Amino acid sequence: MDVRAKGVTVAGKAKLTAIEGTGFRPYETLPTLINRVAEKIVAIGNADYAPLGLNVRGARVMLALDGHNSLRVYELIERCKIEPSTFSHLLNRLARLGYVTRTRPEEDNRAVLVSLTPAGKKIVRQCTEIVTRHHALLASSLTTKEVETLKDLCFKIFSSL
Repeated sequence: MDVRAKGVTVAGKAKLTAIEGTGFRPYETLPTLINRVAEKIVAIGNADYAPLGLNVRGARVMLALDGHNSLRVYELIERCKIEPSTFSHLLNRLARLGYVTRTRPEEDNRAVLVSLTPAGKKIVRQCTEIVTRHHALLASSLTTKEVETLKDLCFKIFSSL
């Protein structure tokens, strides 16, 4: 089968694709391959973070807070790339676990600042160990240059969506 996709419109944006040639296999396209890797690492991550009462998204928020006295909710949402409605539920869970506190700054009563509690800081150390293991797992078959290239490509793909 000879498949050629020269111009495709995705979410109102004209995109050129590189699906050309013979032997087209939909299960080997970028969306499918990226999804397979993501599903596998999320499953591993969720299992590893579960003893801490977290999942991958919760760990992402905890890690984003590391090194900061506090961050505004919108800063965390932007750093973590989590939908606001999902983020709200996640933040409630982290607060119930005693890992974060929420306060309103005196100068802007509309804003909410999120800070790690002492217990949250301990959990961040554990999350850092786990994410370091996950990074090593993903990078183990790649060279340092390939890891940097893959990271650059992931950022490029994410920003284009």
